[in-house]
Amino acid sequence: MFKRFIRLVSVDKSALNDTTQPASVGTVSGLSDMNLIARALNKAEKLYFSRWRVPKIRERYSAYTKNAHFTILCNNCFGGMLYHDLGVKFFSPTINLYFYADDYLTFLEDPEQYLYREMKDGGKSSDGEGYIGILGDTVKVIGLHYDSFETLKSKWQERSQRVDRDNLYVIGVYRDGFTDEHVERFCRLPYRNKKVIIPSEKRERFGDRDCIVYIKSKRIAPPADKMASFQKRAYIKAFDFYGWLLRDEMGKNAEE
Repeated sequence: MFKRFIRLVSVDKSALNDTTQPASVGTVSGLSDMNLIARALNKAEKLYFSRWRVPKIRERYSAYTKNAHFTILCNNCFGGMLYHDLGVKFFSPTINLYFYADDYLTFLEDPEQYLYREMKDGGKSSDGEGYIGILGDTVKVIGLHYDSFETLKSKWQERSQRVDRDNLYVIGVYRDGFTDEHVERFCRLPYRNKKVIIPSEKRERFGDRDCIVYIKSKRIAPPADKMASFQKRAYIKAFDFYGWLLRDEMGKNAEE
């Protein structure tokens, strides 16, 4: 249903950010308020996923999620989305927040130094939409969807206690300051289960490494993209993250 709606309404995204230019709307004539269109698309997107897509995912994997107990560390909300899609409890503190690349790699290179350190208040983010938490004096996390720094701190502490070091999955996404050097650092990390999502244009440099998932660069959405849920689900088309996370549980069921 939602995909059909998208085809009917072709939006020039550049017009959403340029109020000095006349709106360009495909087959919808006489409508110049692009913000209204963006809000309608965002609402339709949420309905599509909450009422159809996510229930289908949970139904498909329900036999494998009952005892699922995995920790996802991720530099943006993609990890939380995977938990939500599968209906699994958050066994990770990296929920509803993001890291800049340098901070994320520093965190991953020595997580024990940061997971259980007291988070300090770093004020509001530059765009005013999030709260900054500082771990170990250097690593910053930007909390989104939290009503205060105190809530961000409390949730980080609570979820850090649930981390399962024996069932750890690490995900990186090439955005928020990621460079090729960060990809190299990520590939050197000593985690058995790790995937970094990078633009397909980088294949010539990095080749077919097991830890790399390639995707078209336009699918790696900027933070302000209102269609972020669709963008992140494009990651799943490039690689079966659900099966990757649940392979142990799926293997147990196969043996039985």
